[in-house]
Amino acid sequence: MRARSLSGLLKKGDRVAISNITGREASKVSVLSQHYARNVIGGWALGKGGGQLLEVGKGLDIPVFAGCQELYEELPKNKQPNKVIIYSPPAAVYGEVKEVIEYGGSAVQTIYIITEHVSIEVTAKIARLCADAGIDVVGGNTLGVINTHDHVRVGAVGGDSPEEGFIPGSVTIVSNSG
Repeated sequence: MRARSLSGLLKKGDRVAISNITGREASKVSVLSQHYARNVIGGWALGKGGGQLLEVGKGLDIPVFAGCQELYEELPKNKQPNKVIIYSPPAAVYGEVKEVIEYGGSAVQTIYIITEHVSIEVTAKIARLCADAGIDVVGGNTLGVINTHDHVRVGAVGGDSPEEGFIPGSVTIVSNSG
């Protein structure tokens, strides 16, 4: 595990990539998160790529790659994501995590699995893979993480207006449901 505290799970300067970024939920949340935190550096979706962008506006558009491998190969080392969000269907989650570990190498510190209905068996395998790789894993079935002190978030925590529901303070809220 790389984070030594809860605030270490997500902080200012972290670079976020998102699997299945063009999916219904992932695309909506990615746009909102980019407006709030400006920390999404890219994402991937099968059959996409080739210079496509997820339109955010205000100069915040997010590049879409054909796969995790392409994202890590095309981005310079100092721009590669250190946080990855998995929005893939349950049957694809294990494969996505394996690819992130394989191609993200030592750059990846935390994987957030938003996907619901990931089996206990798959969850245990993912926990072992991530532990062996020295990567923190949050989820499956997480709403995400927000760090109000650094004004960053991953996932849908806080909804459309996270600044209205979450303010800097000394309290940590942990929940397995929205």
